[in-house]
Amino acid sequence: MSDVTARRRSIRAKTRVGRYARLVAAALTAVPISLFAAGVANAATATHFSVSAPASAIVGNTVTVTVTALDSSNAIVTTYAGTVHFTSTDPGAILPANSTFSGGVGSFSVKFSAAGTKHVTVTDTSSSITGTSGSVNVTQSTTHLSATAVATTTAGNSFVVTVKALDGGGNVVTGYAGTVRLTSSDSAAVLPANSTLSSGQHAFTVTLKTAGAHTVTATDTANSGISGTTAAIAVAPATTTHLLVTAPTSSVAGLSILVAVTAKDAYQNTVTTYGGTVHLTSTDASASLSGNAKLTNGSGTFSATLRTIGNRTVSASDTVTSSITGTSGTIAVVTRTSPIRAAGSDRIGTAVAVSQLNFPGGGAGAVVLARSDDFPDALVAAPLAATTRAPLLFVQGGSLPTVTRVEISRVLGARGTVYLIGSTSAIPASVETTLQSLGYTTVRIGGSDRYATAVAVANVLGGRSTVFLATGINFPDALSAGPAAAHMSGVVLLTDGTSMPSITRSYLNAHVGTVYAVGGPAATADGGAIRVVGADRISTAAAVAATFFPAPLTLGVASGATFADAMSGGAYLARLGGPVLLTYPTSLPVSTSNYLSAVRSGLASSSLFGGSAAISVSVQTTIDQLLGF
Repeated sequence: MSDVTARRRSIRAKTRVGRYARLVAAALTAVPISLFAAGVANAATATHFSVSAPASAIVGNTVTVTVTALDSSNAIVTTYAGTVHFTSTDPGAILPANSTFSGGVGSFSVKFSAAGTKHVTVTDTSSSITGTSGSVNVTQSTTHLSATAVATTTAGNSFVVTVKALDGGGNVVTGYAGTVRLTSSDSAAVLPANSTLSSGQHAFTVTLKTAGAHTVTATDTANSGISGTTAAIAVAPATTTHLLVTAPTSSVAGLSILVAVTAKDAYQNTVTTYGGTVHLTSTDASASLSGNAKLTNGSGTFSATLRTIGNRTVSASDTVTSSITGTSGTIAVVTRTSPIRAAGSDRIGTAVAVSQLNFPGGGAGAVVLARSDDFPDALVAAPLAATTRAPLLFVQGGSLPTVTRVEISRVLGARGTVYLIGSTSAIPASVETTLQSLGYTTVRIGGSDRYATAVAVANVLGGRSTVFLATGINFPDALSAGPAAAHMSGVVLLTDGTSMPSITRSYLNAHVGTVYAVGGPAATADGGAIRVVGADRISTAAAVAATFFPAPLTLGVASGATFADAMSGGAYLARLGGPVLLTYPTSLPVSTSNYLSAVRSGLASSSLFGGSAAISVSVQTTIDQLLGF
């Protein structure tokens, strides 16, 4: 090859190289710089996952696990679009559901259920792409206690409550070093002293004494947030050890009284399964007593007529087991008495005075509590008070007056049931909390308004079908209806003046029976009811008395100008079976006077409710004269 030819070939080769270099440069200029960024591979294929988790965790606590899709050079594959599945060496771990994530990176929540060294593995659901976290040291921390016990027991029998210290995964924390205190919803329970646990658990011996459903709670003495409560334990009464005999503290010679007999165990629970037959005796040799009879659900009511003046008692005994017996408190047998005034310094004090007249020796079956400054809810309480053998006492606005609290303690003792009439807008929750802290069981009976509350009380009384309707806009008609409803084993429901509330109508439709309309507004609201109506509130009360109490053994008189005295007095008369009559403060109405004159020959006792401002001395004198004193 000549020199000329060689030079020509060299020139052509250099030209080609230059052209190729320019093409490559142009091509490289068109490629995004981001493709060359370290650790990112947009166009690459994911080959494995990086799974990062914290080095330590606590059982039951949430930790974050980060999953990153990587290619073979460990660059993030931002285009990864697969679905991942989670597994763990902790079989009880709470793991995410199958998931996708964007941008090549996703964060997920995991909870470990057991202590130890754990791992989390992430796998693509449609390929072999996988990755596993580093070791996670999972430790325990006590979050709560478990308390387990028998489902049923008998009052007075001991049983074991097993308490365990648990972590967030429900595992026993064997290293728990706290001290545990037991409490119970049974205020009479016998509970063990505070104790530590052994290897995270301990068996405590507990004895419950009050029949019903109760629980036992275990609490860390240093951290009240660490606690646990048993499921409800059904406590059945123990065997019958004695009979509780309840009778009035006074009686008029020759007049019948009611004596209540209740089968009780050693812990004062009513033994509803008692099947014995009861026989009555009395320290009055001239007494007439009911014949032998069985009790119903552990309780029964007997009649007794005492004839010998003085202090007497009535006893009840099992006809087979003579040791199962009981004796009433002293019954003062007296001759016919003049009217007794029950009065306090205000309406709250008068309610207490009536309660003392009703239960001079204590022994009430319950207490009914209502507001003293607002009448609607308490208008319907008289039948409840009669059924539960309870006085009606008052709260003052949103507080529990001291005199009321003391009277509750006197009539119930250390424990018993207090019925709160009305919602928390009537009697605040703080009053209920106070009563519970004193050891009493509270039962709130209330509705969205006065009409719903009346229906709620009726339902508590078993949905009776004898109904006394009275207006709920004012108080007098309902006050006189209360004792009558109790006497007829009925309930009091309220009308909205001359209109019938839907909730009242629904009750009447569901409990078809005898309906009485007391007062003009109620009679208008239900034209089909039996009317008991007077010309005004005073004569309506007299009409109720004449209709349902034509020959009463007792009665009461209260002011018709205010509601409170007649309300507490009405609850008292509902239990005794007499009417409440109304008067003006300074003059006795003709309708009331006529009724007193008509029934005085068979009347054994009578009461005036309220001080001289409510019923003046001159009115009391007139009443005394009409009754022959």
